[in-house]
Amino acid sequence: MDILFIRHAESESNAGLRTEHPVTIRLTERGQTQAALTAETLPPPALIVTSPYLRTKQTAAPFLRRFPNAPQAEWPVQEFTFLNPAHWQGTTGQERWPSANAYWERGDPHYQDGEGAESFSRLMERVHQTRALIQSQTEGPLVIFSHGQFSRAFLWSLLYPTGELSGDRMRRLRNFTRGFPFPNCGILAYRLEDGRFWHSGIDTSHLPTELITY
Repeated sequence: MDILFIRHAESESNAGLRTEHPVTIRLTERGQTQAALTAETLPPPALIVTSPYLRTKQTAAPFLRRFPNAPQAEWPVQEFTFLNPAHWQGTTGQERWPSANAYWERGDPHYQDGEGAESFSRLMERVHQTRALIQSQTEGPLVIFSHGQFSRAFLWSLLYPTGELSGDRMRRLRNFTRGFPFPNCGILAYRLEDGRFWHSGIDTSHLPTELITY
């Protein structure tokens, strides 16, 4: 069975704009173009999945218009929101960076930064839940519109499946994501065979160079 993880198109946050809440961040005009191009390159789906976040739903919209009768689902594949959203309304990613860096430096997998934020341990629970949801499907391809950090955490959990939750494991994931760029509307393809996931890297061939963003 084929599984395609698509990172959402360029969002207001990616473009350095001020945002109010992780759930409601919208696509930019360039992101809308990326989403339209991506929709044209994807195969007919057995299931279309989005996260609860608006930017994945907007990215999926052109694909849903292309296949209006395809089954749809919302799975917990949203971005890792580890900072309390209430403290950061109307801010940019650059302004949030020092606090984000401090979160990772803390190295506590069970730390939760207030209401609306989640711990590293909760992120990994969602990763394992998503794997189980994928394995429960009988037909593909599955087309999953997700987020950069979550998609890389999913891949990382497959590559490095052992080890208890710890500060060291958090740092290893952070280093992995830093060394594994995932462009907006990049396609990370998997093949599930006999219970094992095989991945083939990230494809951006459907996007012209001037439309590749992170």
